[in-house]
Amino acid sequence: MQNHPAPSRRLRRGLTTTAFAGLLLAVRLAAQTAPASTAPRPAAAPAPSTDELITLSPFQVAADTDRGYQALNTLSGTRLNSKLEDLGASITVVTKQQMLDTAVLDINDVFRYEASTEGTDNFTTFNRNRSGGVNDQVQSNPQQSNRIRGISTAGQSAGGANTAFGNFRSNNSIPFDLYNVAAIEISRGPNSNLFGLGAASGSVNVVPTQANPERVTANATLRFDDWGGHRESLNFNQPLVRGKLALRVAAVQESKGFTRQPASERIHREFGTILARPFKHTVIRATAEAYHNEHRRPNSITPRDTTTEWKAQGSPTWDPTTQIVTFANGTKTAAITNDALLPFGLVGGYNGIYSRPGVYIDNTSIQNFTVQRTNNAVTTGNPTNPFTGGNSTLRYLQSGTTIQRNRDILGPTGLPLYLIPGTNNQSVYDWSSINAVSPNNGIDQAETYSVELEQVVLNTRSHLIAVKAGAFHQKFESNLYGAIDNLESVIYVDVNEKSLDGSPNPNFKRPYIQATSPSSTRRPQRIDIQSADLAYQFTPRTLPRWLSWIGQQRF
Repeated sequence: MQNHPAPSRRLRRGLTTTAFAGLLLAVRLAAQTAPASTAPRPAAAPAPSTDELITLSPFQVAADTDRGYQALNTLSGTRLNSKLEDLGASITVVTKQQMLDTAVLDINDVFRYEASTEGTDNFTTFNRNRSGGVNDQVQSNPQQSNRIRGISTAGQSAGGANTAFGNFRSNNSIPFDLYNVAAIEISRGPNSNLFGLGAASGSVNVVPTQANPERVTANATLRFDDWGGHRESLNFNQPLVRGKLALRVAAVQESKGFTRQPASERIHREFGTILARPFKHTVIRATAEAYHNEHRRPNSITPRDTTTEWKAQGSPTWDPTTQIVTFANGTKTAAITNDALLPFGLVGGYNGIYSRPGVYIDNTSIQNFTVQRTNNAVTTGNPTNPFTGGNSTLRYLQSGTTIQRNRDILGPTGLPLYLIPGTNNQSVYDWSSINAVSPNNGIDQAETYSVELEQVVLNTRSHLIAVKAGAFHQKFESNLYGAIDNLESVIYVDVNEKSLDGSPNPNFKRPYIQATSPSSTRRPQRIDIQSADLAYQFTPRTLPRWLSWIGQQRF
């Protein structure tokens, strides 16, 4: 048997040989093309004057300190340019290069790869109500559906990780986007509770991109995916006065694709920033951004299921004209006028449809409309109803679970400590292609403005004093239109054999989702912040030997 060298070893050997041959060839070419010259060498260019050097204030992190995926400095934790190795906190800086290489776009994409963080790709957040219903928070607000260190604030008015924009607290319902981001700083744990921003879980600070007065840069990106999504972005930087004034503008348009339809999300953002350096030690920055998002997001969890328990109880059906229950095996009960006597699998009371107007909608048109009142008179949109009596004897029922039946009962037989299970039968609901909450939609829009002034007051070999002042304004408004209440997203079976007038029910034994609480919600929020910082830096030069351990100090 013939042995072959390992591929990795052969690769290293080939690279070494090629590198050596290339080096040897370069030396020979240099010897051939560079004849000796006795002419005197030109004088070296004079070193630039120290007056032309730009002194960075301690409130800035130089971008050239990053090494690919590794960032050495951060502003999080102290608001000063500090080395990560000197901070007693769990802080991760995600560099622009890493975000480009991993194709991330928002906080959930970043949290997919970082330690002790979870986003919508590896975590599903939801709320429950007293009847076992579940609120799909990923569908309603994916930007806040995340957690750090396993701690989530789901269920509160502001869930998810706290976010900041340039160390200003910002609305965490507004997703950040790669198109105007220079780096992301993730601070974990209670050490993130600084300067009025933070939570027990952690905070995320977005370092926005800045205008560069030294050179012109431009880039454009175009992305497509196999779900029908596409994204176009543009970023352009133009020095207006070399070394003194620059303008950067950026824009993005994104249409997301989804597997469950109908669903859509269209995002438009525009960003502009100006940097002015009128004096050697003075920097002025101003930014503005507009954000607009129209969304009809798909469900991320399946609706709650009543069909499985209904079938397990013998598939009971209900005749509203005779109040008789019929099982799949043909067995019938006597007339039932008390909800407590209903067999398991059927639900009356407030879960029954009799207590509210009933509308059957199929194929985008109204098939049946029924109005019931509680004053012993029942009217219907069908032909004249021959039956009279209170709503306890003439009513529709629906399939239901034991949890729904016992939700208002106190004691051992009351609501147990678990949820109504989600649908897992694709013949009832095909979650691979159908958006169960497609009527729900919304529009989010925001405007963000900030201005900052940095001034180095004193700069000597041992002492540095700098001040920073800034203002931040953010206006956000979310308008949500919910035809289907997420907490009531439950699949039922129409168990009513007849309509209230005695005619056959055309929807008998068909599954449906009942929308009982349509809503329209407007949620505005405004943030106004003014801040000022004073920093003093002491760098000892000559100290006695016994104090030589003292290094640079900052306050």
